[in-house]
Amino acid sequence: MLVVFLGMITLGACEMAITIHLPPSSPELVVEGYIYVGKPPVVILTHTIGFFSRVNPGIVDSSFVHGAMVTVSEGANSQNLREYAIDTTGGNRIFLYTADTSQPSRAFPGSPGHTYALRIQVQGQVWTASTTIPQGGDSLDSLWVIYPQAKDDSGKVVLMGEITDPPQAGNCIRYFTKTNSGPFLPGINSAYDDELTNGTTYATTIQAGFDKSDPLDSGSRGLFNRGDTVTVELCNIDQATFQFWRTYDYSYANTGNPFSSPITVLGNIPGALGYWGGYEQQLKTIIIH
Repeated sequence: MLVVFLGMITLGACEMAITIHLPPSSPELVVEGYIYVGKPPVVILTHTIGFFSRVNPGIVDSSFVHGAMVTVSEGANSQNLREYAIDTTGGNRIFLYTADTSQPSRAFPGSPGHTYALRIQVQGQVWTASTTIPQGGDSLDSLWVIYPQAKDDSGKVVLMGEITDPPQAGNCIRYFTKTNSGPFLPGINSAYDDELTNGTTYATTIQAGFDKSDPLDSGSRGLFNRGDTVTVELCNIDQATFQFWRTYDYSYANTGNPFSSPITVLGNIPGALGYWGGYEQQLKTIIIH
């Protein structure tokens, strides 16, 4: 017993600096691709950034993949996407691939019930994926507000929605909210399936979307304010798109939590990170008095 005790004292008195040298990893392709009903496809290609890299506008700008051959096909129809640079409100640029405006006859928008194949070729490597835009999925029937008790003068309110899910099992949705003239942003948990709601009409809280580049905090996040004009975008998505966003949202929400279980974000593009998804969207607006 004495030997063990002395050993514990000895170990407790020693400190050793440990330096771990991680070998550099090869950058991987990251894909954010989507096609909405009535809109052309959009594909954003980047390379992964090192975990310990200092992220700055220059690093982000250099992560975009240029000169790729990106093709979207639907049956016998196909269109080669063209790369464009888009200026953002923050003064930065993003690069994306979308319908070539110089070849309007070959461009086609998304349609409900159709399946779209994506093919990406970069420096001799090829990645492929497919997605289906659902038809006849969930519907957003109405929106209303729950006001706080009279003693609460914060001006914050809870937004509610009524959603009808059809009797066929396997429907999946993702939602976004737009407040006043801001952009559409997803909620912290933005994707749901109908495992518990299949074939029912149900009421649910609709949390305000937010920019996931902002710090994650609690408090009034998810609430709206009196005077806001809020537009909710409810999108029907296929199972693969749902699995990507479900696992992505869960991973984001548990970042930094030492007690959470590790989770793998499930993309649908073999050999790359990210997703290719189809969206059947519907919009509904409410003015909060």
